[in-house]
Amino acid sequence: MSALKPHIDSLIDEDLAPYEDVLWPSAIAELRAMLSDSLETHPELSKMVREHAPNQLTRPNAESGEVAVHGAEAEADPLAKKGNGHG
Repeated sequence: MSALKPHIDSLIDEDLAPYEDVLWPSAIAELRAMLSDSLETHPELSKMVREHAPNQLTRPNAESGEVAVHGAEAEADPLAKKGNGHG
């Protein structure tokens, strides 16, 4: 289990809360599983989860060479840095 799993679960709980009373429990379970899998395994989504997780959960990833970025640099618009006309 990833160190970020509890953080991911809390994000999903918060996002699915409004639907608990209108969707079948099986639908909620399916959505929860899909969201969890996506947030843990998709390259860009998992990167965003790590970047926005509480500081104690983020650590540099020695295998990928990625490092956690905090402060103003982390909050800057990533599209603006790529020079694609969005900033």
